[in-house]
Amino acid sequence: METSVRVGVLVLNKGQQANIVAMLESTSCSSVEFRPTVSKINLGQGQYGRAVFSLNGVAKKGCAFRGYIHSEGNPSAINTFEVTVQ
Repeated sequence: METSVRVGVLVLNKGQQANIVAMLESTSCSSVEFRPTVSKINLGQGQYGRAVFSLNGVAKKGCAFRGYIHSEGNPSAINTFEVTVQ
């Protein structure tokens, strides 16, 4: 079963440039491989933005995952999410 997880996460401060890093680990189906897309956004002075990207992969029904998304070089700005394939 193909599944896609769309996540809008990091809100960057004005003038900040970030390479978005995404990791996804399986909590119940260890053989599943996800290939996250990586976005790079550049904000000018006085602008605010949000990185939106997808995690795509093949998973079986009932598999659960935990994800970590953060700004490269600023691991304190981290968002986590969990998803279960329906």
